Amino acid sequence: MSIEMSMEMGDDESKYPEVLVDLRESLEAALMKKGIKTAVALQCAHEAAETIRKEWGGTSVYICKGLDYELSQRDLEIWNNFSGHNHRQLCKKYNITNVWLYKIIKKQHSEMIKKAQSDLFEPKK
Repeated sequence: MSIEMSMEMGDDESKYPEVLVDLRESLEAALMKKGIKTAVALQCAHEAAETIRKEWGGTSVYICKGLDYELSQRDLEIWNNFSGHNHRQLCKKYNITNVWLYKIIKKQHSEMIKKAQSDLFEPKK
C-alpha cells in the first residue's frame, strides 16, 4: 500500500472494516488481472470500498449467492456450445445428465424464440 493511500486511510488499517478490506483486495486483484497497474488498481478498489462504506455503512446488506444467475449463465453457455452431436461432452463438462441437458436445450430454445418473435396477444409498450 502506498504512503499516500496509507495517509488517506489513516495510519491504523486495523480499524478498517474487515469486509471492506476483503472487498478492496478482491477488486484490486480483479483489476490487476485485467492489466491495470497495481497503484491504480489499489486506488480504484479503495475508492469503491469507501463509496460502499459511506453509502451503505450502518445498514444490513444481504448479498445472495446468485445461484439463479449462475445457472442461467451456465445454461446459456451450454446452449451456445451445443452442436447437436456433443451431448456426452457437455454432460461430462457440466456434470449433468442427458435428460437435464435436453431440458436446458429446450428451455433455451424457447427463450430464443420468445426474444425473436413478438407475442400477438401482448400489447406493445
